Amino acid sequence: RVLFRSHFPSGDVTGERTSPLSSACIAEDIQTRRTSDRIMAALRGVNLFDTRQGRIVQRVAGGFLSSERLITLKETLIRGAAVFASLVALALAAPPAFELKDGDRVVWIGSTHVEREQRYGYWETALLDAFPDKNIIFRNLGWSGDTVWGESRAGFDPPAKGYERLVKLTLELKPTVILVSYGANESFAGKDGLAGFKTQYHKLLDDLKPANARLIVLMSPPPFPVAPTKQHPEPDPRNRNLKDYAEAIQQIADGRNCMYVDLLHAVSVPDFRTLTDNQTHYNEAGYRDTMQSFRVAFGLPSEPRPIPTLEGIRQAVIAKNQLFFYRWRPQNETYLFGFRKHEQGKNAKEIAEFDPLIAKAEEEIDRLKKSKRQFELACGISLQIHLLNLIVLIQSLGDWAKNNQFSSG
Repeated sequence: RVLFRSHFPSGDVTGERTSPLSSACIAEDIQTRRTSDRIMAALRGVNLFDTRQGRIVQRVAGGFLSSERLITLKETLIRGAAVFASLVALALAAPPAFELKDGDRVVWIGSTHVEREQRYGYWETALLDAFPDKNIIFRNLGWSGDTVWGESRAGFDPPAKGYERLVKLTLELKPTVILVSYGANESFAGKDGLAGFKTQYHKLLDDLKPANARLIVLMSPPPFPVAPTKQHPEPDPRNRNLKDYAEAIQQIADGRNCMYVDLLHAVSVPDFRTLTDNQTHYNEAGYRDTMQSFRVAFGLPSEPRPIPTLEGIRQAVIAKNQLFFYRWRPQNETYLFGFRKHEQGKNAKEIAEFDPLIAKAEEEIDRLKKSKRQFELACGISLQIHLLNLIVLIQSLGDWAKNNQFSSG
């Protein structure tokens, strides 16, 4: 019924007036809306039966046809069964919704906005906050300037080595959920680069198959936060290119039954001067102010807890991210693992000593999440008790006033 009302806001399928569905309710689950769009596209031209008058009304893109004709109940049942079968098939083929389960290991790969997020932790905290009772581990493998070819990870080696490292480390972390966020840097190649981008994106996903991740989420890049000026009143051409690449990512997601998250349209930075460091990359305020829209893009509830109540968890997330960053990207890795390891390679054994520190940091995040949850539940019960007491008090005052009539003056 919600599905049909979202497409017939002025009334139900028989033309009867109903109360309109709030836009907040319709927009609450982006994934459901995408699925409903696919279902309604399949229903265009399908005959809908009016049970009150024994007639059918044909629905077309422009609305209902004014002409109606009588049909038999048998015809209605046959057509209804066919429509129901189509709906079931579409629902089964729909991409999975975003849900994190207890014990999930989430690995996030991407370029600059992914790498910088680990410094501030707002987006990761937003996802953790949506599943407070679950034990979830995040690993951020973002690398500034990276692409689906992994060139930025190559260091002093050929670009192919960077891609090899991207795939190898992702698989070593044994993810159950993989967040893939590429397309921003590749979009500078414009339409000419789309074919190569899609080919390499498919290759990356194929090479990650051995992880057997239960959920792969393909994310579009967030928009470049560039405001129009008198000299350039039109939308920034970089965002026009991003739109092409976002559409390509969505096509890949649909073709492989992956979840697609549209950050290009969900995330916005109204004041790029204060919310970015260089009119392109989000600073702490940028990640903070896009925290809620980031949640909505994943189809999660649009009203998270106030940010101050999450500050302890966010700081623990940042501390964990820093330890993990030192674990997989030590500042002197050329001396530890590269072509100068003959000088200090013996110290490489100390890198593994970060593991227990990271595990302890994860335990702290889990403790803070659960204590916050217990506190909120206790506050909720306490509030309910106070409200009940208030109701009893109001009723008592009403009874007292009824039995003690006062005259004015």
